This record gives sequence, structure tokens and C-alpha cells, in this order.
Amino acid sequence: MIEYHKVVNVPYHSSQMYALVTDIARYQDFLAWCNHSLVLENRQGWVLAELGIHYNGFSVRFQTHNTYIANQQVEIKLHKNSGILKDLKSTWRFIQNQTGCTVKFEIHIVVGLVFSLPLKKILTYIASSLVEDFLLRAQHIYGQNYLSTQSRATPSTGI
Repeated sequence: MIEYHKVVNVPYHSSQMYALVTDIARYQDFLAWCNHSLVLENRQGWVLAELGIHYNGFSVRFQTHNTYIANQQVEIKLHKNSGILKDLKSTWRFIQNQTGCTVKFEIHIVVGLVFSLPLKKILTYIASSLVEDFLLRAQHIYGQNYLSTQSRATPSTGI
């Protein structure tokens, strides 16, 4: 089991951070490990997405069901057991404040036993770098530096 939580204050509006996280089709443009990102179905308040991970010779594709509260929250759940991933739950929260917004990220992943150790290492790396990757994307798109001194992270790999 992998669990990771991070809270960071950024100088971006909550709607800007929300827009980056919900722009699934662009993930492969800036997430080095993502080789496939596609929205399969788009409904009001939710999407069905397919993502591909390719990292250190390991490849997997899986589908997620993402529910949205506009400019406030994205909740992500594994749509179908992929064989490799047994469970995936993730939440992004964006809380507007006077200087930007607070981004709260948490993820919970359970992998199949056969793939346990090597996959845990890869997914732990991805989970622990995900917020940073989105903040670098925000800097690239919106042209401001984020307040990294305000970040706090708590990884737990359950190994």
C-alpha cells in the first residue's frame, strides 16, 4: 500500500490549479512518466479517463473515474481493477486564500502482490513528485514561482 499526502500554498488562483489537474489530455506533455492520457467520456461533473505509465521499463494502462467540484476539488478513483493496480483513490483540493490557494493532495494506491516491490518504488516516486510536477506546469503556463517554503509532505509506503 502506498499513501502520500502533501499540502502547499501557491500564488495561483484555485481555478488555475483546478484547470491544470482536470486537463487530462495534456498530462503526457509534462508528466515524464505518462505516455498516454485520454478522456474516454466527459459528463457534467465527472469524466472517465485512461492513463498510461511508462517508467524504468515498466508500463501499465488503467482507467479512472474522476468527479469534480468546479475550482475546488477533483476526486479520482480506479474505474476497473487493472490486475496490477488493485485500488487507487486520490483527492486534489484547492482552497482559495488572499495570496493564491492552498493545494491539498492525497493518494492511496494498492498494487497486486506479484508486482509489489518494483511497482511500489515506481508509484511512490510518481506520487511524491506529482504535486511538484503540477506546480512546475503552473509556473510554465502562468509565469509565477510558487511558494515552496510553505510546503509540507508526508509519504508512507507501507513497505
